[in-house]
Amino acid sequence: MSRTTVSRGITPNYPFTLLTETTEGGTRSVGLNLNYDFNASVLVEESTGYNGLGGKIFANLTAKNLSVLLWAMVQANHPEFRDREGLVELRSRMTHKNSKAVSEAVQECYIRNQSDEVAKILRDAIAAVEAGTPAPLPNPATEAQPTPEKQ
Repeated sequence: MSRTTVSRGITPNYPFTLLTETTEGGTRSVGLNLNYDFNASVLVEESTGYNGLGGKIFANLTAKNLSVLLWAMVQANHPEFRDREGLVELRSRMTHKNSKAVSEAVQECYIRNQSDEVAKILRDAIAAVEAGTPAPLPNPATEAQPTPEKQ
């Protein structure tokens, strides 16, 4: 029996340009389309142990967690980074200088793939952290569960 090709559903992409300084003093860039679908979510879970549906990983952005988030989010659009060598390649392009830009990009991609209600909660939590009054991060999986009022 032959397999019918089905068009993959793609969640919204978030364009991001990863900039890295070269040893010659120039800049090397790679254009990426980030995507946080369930495949990315599972990769995050398998690679970090964090719940891919929860946002708690953003409260612990270590070098490992940040690079795994970026790697997971490029899977849908960049086959050249799909294996573990792709993760190593992305990590070789990440530095302390560009880690803030990477962090902001993966957070924005994650937020854009949440419901409007959860996205607002996450944006408010980020604003609270930036203002110095952190609020606990919600778990989008829990937030998405229907309550008696929502049914």
